[in-house]
Amino acid sequence: MPTKREFIFAGAFAIVSFILIYTVTVQLDLGVFLATAVGSLAYVLFSTWDEYVSSPRLEIEYDPSKPDLNVIQLTAMNQGVPVFDYRSIKLLIRNIGRKSAKGCVGYIELVKRDEGCTMFSFHPKVLAWIDIPKDDYIPPRGGFAVLGVAFSVDPRAQAKLNQQRCNKQTGPTTLNTWAYTPEVWAMSGRARLQDAFCTGDFTIKVSVFSESSQPVIRSFMLKVSDNWQALAMGPAT
Repeated sequence: MPTKREFIFAGAFAIVSFILIYTVTVQLDLGVFLATAVGSLAYVLFSTWDEYVSSPRLEIEYDPSKPDLNVIQLTAMNQGVPVFDYRSIKLLIRNIGRKSAKGCVGYIELVKRDEGCTMFSFHPKVLAWIDIPKDDYIPPRGGFAVLGVAFSVDPRAQAKLNQQRCNKQTGPTTLNTWAYTPEVWAMSGRARLQDAFCTGDFTIKVSVFSESSQPVIRSFMLKVSDNWQALAMGPAT
């Protein structure tokens, strides 16, 4: 079913075509000028259609009330043996446009953290795709991909520091939450302290870019608790 914008474009194109045919038919001297102008206008309209109306359009979807869609608890396995449990927070990136979004990349950026907290750097970090078609593209007309944001782990995989890095914990800091970056999963969380969150509230910004669409950006409040099963995320305040 054509959209309202498609009807408008079709109407404009029909008018332009009528003027072009009319001026050529009557063979007026002005016709050459008008034909050139109309041809240029038609090119601009087509380019606008292709660039904006028919381009990919990304949206970030997050609804923690839907079971397993944005928040889920899983078990990490190694050759069939359970290693640790973890709680994952993820986003659904949907393409509601009419073309595929190619070369999609997601970033997480720290906006604000609690006073006395020195964990998780302000340097933007690339997030890992949990599920995306080959070559990091998102199909059009409702196609989607799943982007990881953060995850927390049970005591078997937590990092225990030899110093205090969080004023909400007494004594040496214990870390149970990391950003969902490719490096964390490749190197283990203990080797990526710059990607770790300590206990507290963190205002974060998630951005998704692609080669063929405008970026989409949303801000969230990530709430990290001493209890790894209580990791939660909601709208930024």
